[in-house]
Amino acid sequence: MANEITITKYKDEVTPFLESLLERLPGEADNLVNNVGEVFLEYLQEYTPIGCTHELYSRTEMTVTGLLSRLIDSSAAHFPFNVLGTSPHWIGSSIFICGVGWRYIGEHPGTQPNDYPSLAFMDGLGPAENVADEWLNNLLE
Repeated sequence: MANEITITKYKDEVTPFLESLLERLPGEADNLVNNVGEVFLEYLQEYTPIGCTHELYSRTEMTVTGLLSRLIDSSAAHFPFNVLGTSPHWIGSSIFICGVGWRYIGEHPGTQPNDYPSLAFMDGLGPAENVADEWLNNLLE
């Protein structure tokens, strides 16, 4: 019986707060996803190897893919080759070589993997959690 009285007593104070919170939550959650995404985008750009074309950096962007969903990726054609590496292979057309220009090289020696997106993600986790904590504190004020 004592619990019923306590719950009823605070119901009038809590109900408007909860109604307001539920009304604001979808937009606020979308803001959170944007803000966390921006943190990871900044880290990815910071870790991006900058070649002479700057293409990996300039084509790294965040795309809204749905409510509470973002994709951070690079549209540079050579992005997967930088991340995953390549084994030696034949190139039948000219490629751009920094400081040299377009050259036909034939046999490419391959490249080592450079999983800089994973490094950027891991290092961005702490700052992203800080953004989420701040968001939650502001939401509950």
